[in-house]
Amino acid sequence: MCRNNLVLQISITHIMSQPNPYTAPQYYSEADLQPDFSLTPINIVVTSWEKLRVWFNLILLFPGIGILIYAANRLHLTEMDLIRGAVSCALVGNFLYFFGPLLEFYICAVGKRNPSKKVRHYLFIGGIAVAFTMFAFCVVYANKVFIPRDLG
Repeated sequence: MCRNNLVLQISITHIMSQPNPYTAPQYYSEADLQPDFSLTPINIVVTSWEKLRVWFNLILLFPGIGILIYAANRLHLTEMDLIRGAVSCALVGNFLYFFGPLLEFYICAVGKRNPSKKVRHYLFIGGIAVAFTMFAFCVVYANKVFIPRDLG
C-alpha cells in the first residue's frame, strides 16, 4: 500500500509540475513589444545598397546626358522623344539596379555567411560595367538602324 501511495504521489507531482494549458496569457510590458531595429544581415544589405544607389545614378548621369545630346544632334529627335527616352532609361536602370541586392542575398544564403563589402563592391562595379555596355550597345544600334547611309 505504501508503494502505491508513493507512485501516486510521484505521478501527481509530475502532473502538477507541467504548465497548465488553461492559464491566462502572460502579459508583456511595452518595452518587450518594441521592435528590434538592430542591423540584421537583411538591413545591412538593403541600407548599403541604397547608399550605393546615389553613386550609381551619379556615375551613369553623365554618360546618359552625353547619349541624349548625341541622339538629339545625330538622330534629330524631338524634345518629347528625348524626355521619354531619358525617363524610360532611368526607370529601367533603377529596376535593373535591384539585381545587385538580390544577387547579394542569394550569395549570402547559398554561402551561409554574413554580407560582405567586398562582394557588394564587385557586384556594384559589375553593374556599372553592364550599364556602360548597354549604353555602348544603344549608341551602336542607333547608328546602324536610325542613320541613313547618305547622311552619315
